[in-house]
Amino acid sequence: MKKRIIRIASFVMIFCFLFNSMAFASNIDTEDNNDFMPEEYEQEGTPNLTRWSYTSSTTEGLSISSSGVATMRSSVTGYLGTTTKIDIYFYLQKYDGTWKNVKTYKDTVNSYYAVKEHTYSPLDKGYNYRLRCTYYVYGPNNQYDHFMEYTSTKYY
Repeated sequence: MKKRIIRIASFVMIFCFLFNSMAFASNIDTEDNNDFMPEEYEQEGTPNLTRWSYTSSTTEGLSISSSGVATMRSSVTGYLGTTTKIDIYFYLQKYDGTWKNVKTYKDTVNSYYAVKEHTYSPLDKGYNYRLRCTYYVYGPNNQYDHFMEYTSTKYY
């Protein structure tokens, strides 16, 4: 009898845990429903099916000052002699029930290495912000690596 009660109690606890986990997960919107910049739909070249062919590393960062100035940074390192061009799309996003683009920027660098920075202000107070960077890193024959990266969220 005791074993039966323990099994039932265990089952109820597991069921409650799973139910609460599903309810909690449904309240968090991590999906990004934003449209890309129109230029991304018209990106030149052909996607390379082998990732990291022309890209060594990417780094993105977002900082927000106490006065509401967002500073967005990105760096991309390709391979000298292989990487020919880098397109970087910056999307500053605000969470207001869903992630929405606040400001977008595009940079093109004809090199194997790129470092770019943009600032935007004023931010609305009381929201979480993040930076999404989309990268097109080109190599020979107009083929490119394609990456999309996010920073952690920052509250302002």
